[in-house]
Amino acid sequence: MTAAIWTLTYEIAPDNRARYLDWFHDIHIPEKLSRAGYRWAGHYQSTDSDRYVAFFGGDSTRVFFDPSPAQLKQSQDDLTREMIALRQNPSSYVFTEEWDCVGPDIEDRPGAAIELLTGAAEEDDAFNAWLAQEMMQVFCNSEGAIRARKLLATLGPAKHGVLYQFSDSQALGAFNSALPPSPNFKPENGARFTGHRLWPPVP
Repeated sequence: MTAAIWTLTYEIAPDNRARYLDWFHDIHIPEKLSRAGYRWAGHYQSTDSDRYVAFFGGDSTRVFFDPSPAQLKQSQDDLTREMIALRQNPSSYVFTEEWDCVGPDIEDRPGAAIELLTGAAEEDDAFNAWLAQEMMQVFCNSEGAIRARKLLATLGPAKHGVLYQFSDSQALGAFNSALPPSPNFKPENGARFTGHRLWPPVP
């Protein structure tokens, strides 16, 4: 298990989708994974929009600040600059993974469906207690559940993150139907991302 996740969310216009994804999957992800401390990557598309989320797992948050995102930007080649310019409404987070909850289908990781929540809580104590007690109880008994991760942002517009991984979208939907709502979590606008996996390709 990695201790940190660099998370990128953005939109890509349909006309640019094919060439952007070819570059991201065939060039950009392998280049990132060749760096010391980078351990894994994943790329997902929203189930109902042109929004995407990319994850890069690292040994610690230090990996993503040596060099930092701002320093990496200064050294980008022309193709990378061209492709990144295609991203619309981007957000970037560097998360510390505080803890995780392993589901009954962990052997099917990384799974074909995810949900990422980012936002703030009115009362951190109550929100974290809900995650550790109620959410974990439902998740650990959900068919198709792979892993749930509680994340805390070192960099980015939100403090909290929660990442759910499931074997498929049907299992994720059933989990959400069974999950009691958190009384004080405030997702950012558009910060509930539900998507299907693009990379690594689903068999």
